[in-house]
Amino acid sequence: MTALLPLIALYLHQTVPSAWTHPAWVLLLLPTVCPIVLFCWPKRRKMLFKALICVFSLYLLLSRGAIKTTPSAAFEAQRVVALEGTLAEDSTLSRTERQVLRVRIERCRTVEGDEGSAAGIVSAIITITDPLYASSAVTLEGTFASPSLFIAKRTTVDSIGAFTLLRRRLISVLDARLDGVLGQTPSKSLAAMLLLGQSDSESFLLKDLAIACGCAHTLALSGMHLSFFLAVSTTLCTLVLGKRWGRRVALVPPILFVLLAGPKPSLVRSLLFRLAIMLPISAASASVVAFLFQLFLFPEILTSLSALYSWAAFAAVLLSSKLPRFPLRTTAVAIAATAPASLLYTGSWNAMGLLLSGPVTLLIALSMALSLALIGGGSLFASPLIALCDLMLTLLEWGASRPLVFETNAYLSYLLVLLTIVVAIGYAESTWKRQRRKRYEMGVRIRLTEGNNTALGGAGVCHDEEVWTELSALHLHPTKDSHPPVVGSGPTGP
Repeated sequence: MTALLPLIALYLHQTVPSAWTHPAWVLLLLPTVCPIVLFCWPKRRKMLFKALICVFSLYLLLSRGAIKTTPSAAFEAQRVVALEGTLAEDSTLSRTERQVLRVRIERCRTVEGDEGSAAGIVSAIITITDPLYASSAVTLEGTFASPSLFIAKRTTVDSIGAFTLLRRRLISVLDARLDGVLGQTPSKSLAAMLLLGQSDSESFLLKDLAIACGCAHTLALSGMHLSFFLAVSTTLCTLVLGKRWGRRVALVPPILFVLLAGPKPSLVRSLLFRLAIMLPISAASASVVAFLFQLFLFPEILTSLSALYSWAAFAAVLLSSKLPRFPLRTTAVAIAATAPASLLYTGSWNAMGLLLSGPVTLLIALSMALSLALIGGGSLFASPLIALCDLMLTLLEWGASRPLVFETNAYLSYLLVLLTIVVAIGYAESTWKRQRRKRYEMGVRIRLTEGNNTALGGAGVCHDEEVWTELSALHLHPTKDSHPPVVGSGPTGP
């Protein structure tokens, strides 16, 4: 259940935002609640103390994030005509050929020329078609369409840091390389999305089909992409440096990939988890540590839909590993975790992903490998990538023509069926194990490795041999407890 803490926190922030506005009360309750809990359960003091500290830290970080992301200004929104701030993420292309920004605002200006401070995260739509990159300082002139949406008629880029300039140059070079080999085709848009996280007008065909099939998460830069780069890096580094140093040095290419692609919430989440899992803690605890660090470094994830989807899917993967095995287990649990987010923002959820997520994910992984090879190998890998892209489009078009879009009642029914399957299979497994324990009270495995085995019948006997036996339960007579029966049977099998 520890792995579900980030998911529960994000969903609670979306549904009950006012619950995180009382950090002072929590600080006052902490010294009162801790002694009471530790006194009531003295045998579990260490575990309970860690759990309480984790929960309180999570609440305080959520309160801090809610304060930092809520838009506020020195003047009324209808009077503000200009905003100054820095980009929290790279811009994204809209369907109207405009860029959508997420700006961490710092100052504002009114139509009368008055200036004041501002804070929070604001989404903005600008007329510039060229992408802008995270950490760039911008000035936006326009009007508020809502408290958190600013329509900019004029955009000025005030400054760009040295690292951001380097990122822009590298992305431009790689994009030009893909364009020179593939041209303006859907396969080029796919490769740019997978490697760089950049979208163009051609990419909306893939996005629309993926959304219609419930597989939109497969095209976004996510933990799956980082896992791919980590797997390739680990394999190569282990061959060169060995297992001990290879696994450590293998983290360098994924870190460079995240720095190049930018602070995408799902990539940052995956990288922090990879670093946390190196600590002597469980995977569930590592996920909570990664979430706390991400929330501290990037509080804007509280208002990011991609962060919500990413953590929901990741929590489902961790949870599914603890559940009984059945077909499509991970995909079914992932849909159950991400469907509430779709219901919150669109009012419906798509069950077609239950059938198509597996093959589409495989095609995406192959396309990513070919896209990476294409940068170094050129046109040699262009034809296979184009063929894979065509196959993916065919599969997505087939799925889009048969959508399975449902609302809340259908989701509750789906959740009930899923829980029934999990409980039924879990009960069947526990019953089988209980019956097995009734038949055999104890199992013994003896492994004799290489060494001096003269006592077993001479040198060289039983080198690397293994004996396995299961001993039947001993039913002792109440009056003969002091003289238990002798079991003279030998091993039942090798």
